[in-house]
Order: sequence, then C-alpha cells, then structure tokens
Amino acid sequence: MDVAPGALAGAVIGSVLGTAILCLLISLLYFRHTRIHRNVREFEETKSGMDKNRHSARYSNESSGIPMGQYAPPHKASRHSQFPNIDLARYTPEPVDDNTVSTRLLTIFDQASLHIENFYSPTASPALTSTTAVQTAQFQSPYLPGPLEALLSTPRNQRAVLTHVLVRTLLSATQPGSGEQTLLPPALASAPQPQASYSSQDTDQALFAWRMLTIHLYERDPSPPPHAAIARLAETFTSAFAPYGDSSLAESRRIAHLADVAKAAADTGAWLFKHPCTFSFVWSDPTANGEIDTHPAIIKVTDEHGRRLSRGQVLAEPTQGKL
Repeated sequence: MDVAPGALAGAVIGSVLGTAILCLLISLLYFRHTRIHRNVREFEETKSGMDKNRHSARYSNESSGIPMGQYAPPHKASRHSQFPNIDLARYTPEPVDDNTVSTRLLTIFDQASLHIENFYSPTASPALTSTTAVQTAQFQSPYLPGPLEALLSTPRNQRAVLTHVLVRTLLSATQPGSGEQTLLPPALASAPQPQASYSSQDTDQALFAWRMLTIHLYERDPSPPPHAAIARLAETFTSAFAPYGDSSLAESRRIAHLADVAKAAADTGAWLFKHPCTFSFVWSDPTANGEIDTHPAIIKVTDEHGRRLSRGQVLAEPTQGKL
C-alpha cells in the first residue's frame, strides 16, 4: 500500500511531538517528586534540631532551678524580661505630712541647742592642750567662717559655734553613707550615695526602689539600736569640748544627756529613712554679717513616688546665731 508523502511526514512529526510531550511530563513528575522529598527531609532535620535545643533548654532550666514553662529563648530575652518591673506600691509606706517631718527634726535641733545651753558655760580663757586641739579638729565645719579653735576662743561665740557643731555632727551620723561614725543600723547606713553630677530621673527611681525594698526587709528583722556608736559619739564630743563645759556639772551627766539626744537623733534618722520622700539639709555659707547657722534649712527633695521636685520645698528655714 502506497503512503502519500504528506501523510508520512505528518506521522513522523506527530511521533516526534508525542515523544517530546511524554518526556516533558516524565521530567515534571520527577522534579516534583524530588522537590517534595527534599522539603520533607529538610523539615525533619529542622524539627530534629529544634527538639535537641528544647531538650537542652529544658535540662538547663531543671538543673538551674528554673520552673518549666518559664524558659525564654536567648534571642527573645530583653532587659525588661531579665529585670521585671516591681510594684513598689505594696512596699511603700504612707507618707506623713510635711509639718510632722519638720517638727520632729526641729525637736532634735532644739534638744541639741538645750544640751549646749545647759552643760556648757562660756569661759574667758579655757585651758587648751595639744590633745584638745587634735580632738576638736575632727569637728571642723566648712560652714564656719574660720578655724574652730579660733572661733571658740571668743566667749560670746561659743554657744552658737558649739550648737552648730553638735547639730551638724548628729545629722552627719544619721544620714545614709555616713561611714564608721553612723548611728544608723548597717542595713540603712549602707545606702548608695551617687555624686550629684550623675543625678538623673533613673538614678532617683533606682534609689527610691532600693530604699523601699531595704526598709521592707529590714523591718522583718530589725537590728538593735547602735548603743555602742551612740555612747562613742557622746564621749568623743564631750571629751573634745571639755574645756568649754560647765565645771559645776559632772562630766558623766553631760555624757549621759548627750547620749539621750544622740539616741533620739538616731531614731529620727531611721524614721526619716522609711519616709518615701527624701529631704536634704542645707547650710548657709559663712556670711559677712557675723552670723552662722546653728541648724540648717530642711528641704524636701523628692515626692512620695521618688520623683525629684523641680524646685526643692523649704520645710524650715535655717536658724542663725550671732558671732
């Protein structure tokens, strides 16, 4: 049977196209199967790696005492999750009114003034020794217009100068960070004292949190009053200024009375530490008008939330004595 040339050519072309289409379909099926297999293998490898990491994290949590379910992957951790915010309201006591604060502090100042008035008597020329000079040197104040010994050599200066020195000594000993001379319990005396140049809102808030948490823990197991430190302050001050004392009164009475004043100052210092607000004591610079501060101004510095006031609130003006 003869086949026309055109029909033969069409059969050949159809055969070639059919073969090409079949090869293309086979190739597509092959590549699709390969891709699916590769994706499954990659998924299994990834899942296996995640399981190993999870197991490692779980082991780390259990060995470090961290409860299960609280592990956060390192790449998701932030400083907020490491240092969570603490609700300080539950640890912050109710603030007392400003008048109560100033009244209690002024009472300590008055007690110090009465101690000087009752137990020290101006003398024309007290007998000073080299030992006395060394003892009085530790009480030198930058808020006096001259050296302590020189000022005390004038009888009319003695009451104002001695009152200034005693009030400043009591305040210094009842402030956090007062070192070895402190009258505060160790937990309260160790409060950090950042330099003024580093003061900021964050610093104020950190100190507020530290103070509130410290007093919360301290009140659960309070330390006994620092009787030894109180006695040491009373004896040191009395010995240093013995030449200016009233010779008609026994030195033991002078020491005992000053110890009572120092004890009241220590109690007030601890009480003030518990107050959510903070206060500072500002002494005037020595003036040319012949006056010195016998007690400083009382300034409220931060509010009951530990936020610094834009302008300090004066609770009491300084009291000045003439020289």
